[in-house]
Amino acid sequence: MTDEVAFLCAIRDEPGNDLRRLAFADWLEDRNDHRAAWVRDPELWATMFDTRGPVPRLGDPLEVLIPRNLLQLFVWKTSGLDQLVPRLGSVAPLVEVLSNPHPLVRQAAARMLGELGRVAVAAVPTLAKFGGDADERVRTAVAEAIERIRATGCETPLPTP
Repeated sequence: MTDEVAFLCAIRDEPGNDLRRLAFADWLEDRNDHRAAWVRDPELWATMFDTRGPVPRLGDPLEVLIPRNLLQLFVWKTSGLDQLVPRLGSVAPLVEVLSNPHPLVRQAAARMLGELGRVAVAAVPTLAKFGGDADERVRTAVAEAIERIRATGCETPLPTP
């Protein structure tokens, strides 16, 4: 059994233990493996970790079918949220991602909008529409995002999801 498979088996056996996943990410980073950053991100990790076979495997995000928008969100997030709006010109590209058919992508977009705070006020009406999303994770992320935007002291009345 390779070291990588041993890590993956340990993670599979105790999936709620984030320390194992993060130790695995450190191990990958020590070997200059580009997958380390992806393993650290819990949302991307869920798309990479494959336990369907007898031996768990870690897919390369460039080989595994990861929704394109999720990749874009990851790039935006890792390049600094504080620079996102100045680079994109508005939150509109991020709001567009809320329409992605994959719940994981919608959830990530809602979280990022919440992290942006006050500059994401223009996204609140669209976020509110997703308060009724079929996926509970998306609904939770939307509610938390709107609450975070409200907490920034926004003076504009914000709709409740």
